[in-house]
Amino acid sequence: MGGSSVNSAEASATLNAATLGAPSGVTAIAAGDGVITLSWQPVSGATGYVVSRSMRSGAAYMPLGTVAGGSGTGYTDNGVENGTWYYRVQAVNPAGNGSNSAEASATLAAPDAPTGFTANASAGTQVALQWNAVSGATGYKVLRSTKDGSEYTTVGTTTGSGATSFADKHIASGTTYYYVVRATNDGGSSANSQQASATPVYTISSGTIVNVSTAEELDAELAVAQAGTTIVLADGTYTKNGPF
Repeated sequence: MGGSSVNSAEASATLNAATLGAPSGVTAIAAGDGVITLSWQPVSGATGYVVSRSMRSGAAYMPLGTVAGGSGTGYTDNGVENGTWYYRVQAVNPAGNGSNSAEASATLAAPDAPTGFTANASAGTQVALQWNAVSGATGYKVLRSTKDGSEYTTVGTTTGSGATSFADKHIASGTTYYYVVRATNDGGSSANSQQASATPVYTISSGTIVNVSTAEELDAELAVAQAGTTIVLADGTYTKNGPF
């Protein structure tokens, strides 16, 4: 009658996570609106890394994310609220986690909102916007709406703390536009400035010759042209939802 043999000789293996060193060179950098990027040096024997985060230095860390592969030496933390955040990294392999890295931190601090914001209709279908420079800003974001106090969308940006003007072009004559501006830096965007508004009005005298090159320009010219106006179209295709 068949059956099982006796056991073989015993064999053993030890998975030793303690051989994993702590990641070195950990850095945390504020990299934009709600974004902090982390980097570190690879650890020999690692098959991945665990990133932890806290709002308290040296305590209350919680796992934030993982990076697969021993050569993966970077992580991006998105959607971060303003403030100072602390990070540490552990190398891992099938045996477990290695030691914690030294702590690294980064601070997200958005600039103040711009002051002295003005909007002036000029040059027909164009609005000239100006505001005061904001200390610590690296640029500005201009937003526009046709609804007073809400539903703003970005229409342009400027680069540099002193880039405090913007021209909004090719907008409709006779429409009131509402604007706000935000200061930006690596820490994020400021709150909105006070709202400013303008209503561009463009009139064309009889006998005027007007050159246009876009459907938006053509629409604007047709809205205000008087009898006898000549509108010259540049080569191209002009389309719009509905008739001009």
